[in-house]
Amino acid sequence: MTDAPAEPSDAPRRPSLEPSALNQHPEGAPGPGGERTGGYTKASAAIRLGVGVNLLLIAAKLIGGLAGNSFVLIADALSQVGDLLTSAAALVGMHVARRPADAGHPYGHGRAESLAGAYIALVLVLMAGGIGYEAIRRMTGPQVRPETFTLWIAAGSFVLKELLFRYKIRLGRRYRLTSLIGLAWDHRADALISLAVLAGLALVCFGGPAFAWANEVAALAVAGGVFWAGAGLIRQTVGELMDTHLDNDVVREARDLARSVAGVVDVEKLRARKGGMDVSLDIHIEVDPAMSVRDSHRIAQEVSRRLCRQLEPVQNVLVHVEPADLGDEHTHRPV
Repeated sequence: MTDAPAEPSDAPRRPSLEPSALNQHPEGAPGPGGERTGGYTKASAAIRLGVGVNLLLIAAKLIGGLAGNSFVLIADALSQVGDLLTSAAALVGMHVARRPADAGHPYGHGRAESLAGAYIALVLVLMAGGIGYEAIRRMTGPQVRPETFTLWIAAGSFVLKELLFRYKIRLGRRYRLTSLIGLAWDHRADALISLAVLAGLALVCFGGPAFAWANEVAALAVAGGVFWAGAGLIRQTVGELMDTHLDNDVVREARDLARSVAGVVDVEKLRARKGGMDVSLDIHIEVDPAMSVRDSHRIAQEVSRRLCRQLEPVQNVLVHVEPADLGDEHTHRPV
């Protein structure tokens, strides 16, 4: 096995195949650089929008809960203070992840975004435990009839949180940002909590004390949903941090693109890992064993260029050259 070697000093300069040099796409290639920067910019703007909405809802729920004799609204407001912390963590992760690769981080800083996603997932799991504990504790406690106007606050919270969920989940999936997807599910959890609060308040306001249990039962169901979302996100972020191999459309397309390059007999091995928005590839291609080192290096460079040009998330490509088994006398001759 051999990696594609460097060109002689008098030859025209070509991009190196070392990972640190492949953080940038070949000159003149469209590449995803602008898309990558735009993705982090849009995600950061979406997070700031969420912070503004959370501040508005916290204020409304605190005031409405105190004025309307609704402890559940006050508890809901306090739970959303945690949303501000997760948003701050996501913004820091985005800021670090968008930094370009450097000598100390040849694969870039995308893992910072995965770390932020792991923190948000942990907060979701802890939030689920807190909601479930409080719901069980309040089942045996005294119930106070809230004012009717608190229903409008809960309804408004549900609508705003659901809109934020749909906006952020769309951006997160488009740009493959784990922390933004985590924040989106956090908004969905808040929306479901608000829906449970709305249903509980409505039953208590209009059904009387006989339905006092409804709010707590709905909260328990919400706690289960929040825990499920948080546990799934933990599994995803841990996989990214542990370099779990990607097996998705990007990997399949990368294999097909490499095989389409003239001179590539087959792809022996392809490894892929994700960090933030970026995907790094380690690919082993097979070429004619009788081919010269210069020609095999040229083919390896073309594989690298094609993958970076045509696959949006791919930022780093390391190409290894292997001799293909053609069943002739040159089979084991090194390239």
